[in-house]
Amino acid sequence: MTPALRTLAALTTLPLLAYPNSGEHYDAVSKTWHACDGEHGSLIGQLDAWRQSGARLIGGCCRTTPQDIRAIAGQLAGR
Repeated sequence: MTPALRTLAALTTLPLLAYPNSGEHYDAVSKTWHACDGEHGSLIGQLDAWRQSGARLIGGCCRTTPQDIRAIAGQLAGR
């Protein structure tokens, strides 16, 4: 998401939106989800990079939880 935001920020003055899924990966063979890890981290771990890259509206899509959104809101509110 961060590289896409950086590219878009260079092309517009409009506010950008970050609305990613949880970062988990779906294995169609086993029909299971696998947690995000490594360089991708968590949504909250990416928040500063997204904001620095131009995102002004930040939420979450597939498999994000109310706790994810609460953590984002808390960090943005300075809690």
